[in-house]
Amino acid sequence: MGLGINYEQGAVANRKAGFDLSVTRRRRPTRLIFDFRYACETRKTVDTPEDTTKEEFDSFLPAEYDGYRKVDLFVRPAAERDIPRLIDLRTCPAAGTGYRLIDEQRRSLFFPMGVGSVNEKFIRFDANRYTSAYVGIEGVVAFDNGMALSGKILYMPDISDPADYCLFRGLIVFSAPIYETLALRLRIREENDNNPDPAAGDNKFTTSLASVFRF
Repeated sequence: MGLGINYEQGAVANRKAGFDLSVTRRRRPTRLIFDFRYACETRKTVDTPEDTTKEEFDSFLPAEYDGYRKVDLFVRPAAERDIPRLIDLRTCPAAGTGYRLIDEQRRSLFFPMGVGSVNEKFIRFDANRYTSAYVGIEGVVAFDNGMALSGKILYMPDISDPADYCLFRGLIVFSAPIYETLALRLRIREENDNNPDPAAGDNKFTTSLASVFRF
């Protein structure tokens, strides 16, 4: 779990807040994962009113069920919001099967594939919706010294028009222990999607470095 708050007061007043939570529960034959991230930022000067420069969240709750010979079933509800990029709300649930190449206590490698639905509500633009394929890869490695590395890639192209409508997400998270339940975490995220306004952009690359609590 991570929580951050930053406040700057002067000729320019900046307020920043962020919160993220990740919980995994494994009890065979099921695995549940809850991941939530929220960030906001406002800016105000002596000559301008307060303006929201960042308001975003993304969340997903995948559930997996052990199948036959390392073939698992999964469902993945997901939603996100990014006001500066004109995304009021985007939901992208998916379901299907996947092959778990590695399933150990400290290592995991999973290849999910299936179908999904992308439902997008934009600010000042028409809503968009399409049925998509779902292809991904997810992996985790935990080391004896407490360090951990995880990665995730997902690709959701429109089944009927993959060239014009698709979602791509790439995420790498590295954590290193500082003291018992406290750790330092580096998070790198790449987003690519099809927004209706070129000013919002189709790509977004973010990095964050924070101290987190581990339970």
